[in-house]
Amino acid sequence: MIEKFSDYESVGFLSEEGRFNFVIKSAELKESQKGDPMWVFECESDHGKTTIYHSLAPKARWSFNNLIKACLKMKTKEQIQKFQCDYQEIGQQLVGKRFIGVVEEDTYEKPVKVPNDDGTFRDDVDVRTSYKITSYEIE
Repeated sequence: MIEKFSDYESVGFLSEEGRFNFVIKSAELKESQKGDPMWVFECESDHGKTTIYHSLAPKARWSFNNLIKACLKMKTKEQIQKFQCDYQEIGQQLVGKRFIGVVEEDTYEKPVKVPNDDGTFRDDVDVRTSYKITSYEIE
């Protein structure tokens, strides 16, 4: 079967910083490790795919609100003041919506086991780089 090579060029994860147009491809309401409900969104752009997580814990909703405002194009204080939503359902309403995501590089340490010459392993730390959406803007 012959396939178009370029169809598979942008299927990877984000690998650079910048401001990119994203579309929300799917949304699933799950439970966080702390037991709080959270939305998990799969997003795509021409620069790669990413997963974003938004807790529905009251202290974390401000971040989710920023995504909602960007997707629903809420620009004015009046629009924001009048808007009401059911946080348990709004995630599904965002599927297919577009926003601009500001992507920044993030480094983190991951514990790894490194093999020794004698067949045993030693603990070490591997520094890794990932790229994450750190803020949302209206497209």
